[in-house]
Amino acid sequence: MTEKSPFREATDFMVDINQYLLDFGQVLNNQVRRIATYFEINCYNNAVRFYQNQDFEITMINPDSGNGNFVYQLSPAGNPNNFSFFLARKDYQENGKKFTVICSIRQNVRVQSKSDNNIFFTPDIVISHFFEDQTQSEISSDQNLSFYQNQKQKFYFIANENLITFAEAKHYSPFPELIGSFIGIVHVLKPDFLRKNKRKKKGNHFAPSLLISGEGANHVSQIKTSFENRYAINILFELISDGSQLYEREKIKKLNKF
Repeated sequence: MTEKSPFREATDFMVDINQYLLDFGQVLNNQVRRIATYFEINCYNNAVRFYQNQDFEITMINPDSGNGNFVYQLSPAGNPNNFSFFLARKDYQENGKKFTVICSIRQNVRVQSKSDNNIFFTPDIVISHFFEDQTQSEISSDQNLSFYQNQKQKFYFIANENLITFAEAKHYSPFPELIGSFIGIVHVLKPDFLRKNKRKKKGNHFAPSLLISGEGANHVSQIKTSFENRYAINILFELISDGSQLYEREKIKKLNKF
């Protein structure tokens, strides 16, 4: 009979360690995803507050029929009209003329490219025109897009001409490539905002915005300043601790708007 050694083989330790790291990594990934989701929801709520503090009348659309709770859309899957969203309306006068702005504030809805009808991006927060007469909708659908595999389901999106502005909410520490990728999305969806002459501090809407939870180091802060001076965009850091940058009346005076 072979006597069992009191000492474990190194390979046994490696199996245990790898299993532990695998389990720990899964827990950690789940936790990070939850925090990122909460951060995105918080940014969405703060975008609604922005419009509220711009003197828009805010209405909740499609609350849960059972309990009246708001149903967040956390992915582009499904019909956007089956989820809750907010409607923002403002009547105002400019140069003696009366105007009405009505827009929907939604999450995770695909948006059509400005230059190619078959390219779509899904911003975390989407502001689009809302048609009050209900003869048309800002939400389009198509069953015949060549790349969409399941032809039994509709592909829902917002046509580019109905897009007003958008925001990306990222639970990261900011880094140069993150800002660069955001500029790419602006180029696809709202290229006009990459012109310096679009920059202004007055208006009903915030310019396309990158909302980041973490604090920026010196170099990435220089990139933020350079890009905000060059383009009609906003790049906000440290929103995990100060979300009011997007909605507090005094602070939004600093934002690029239109």
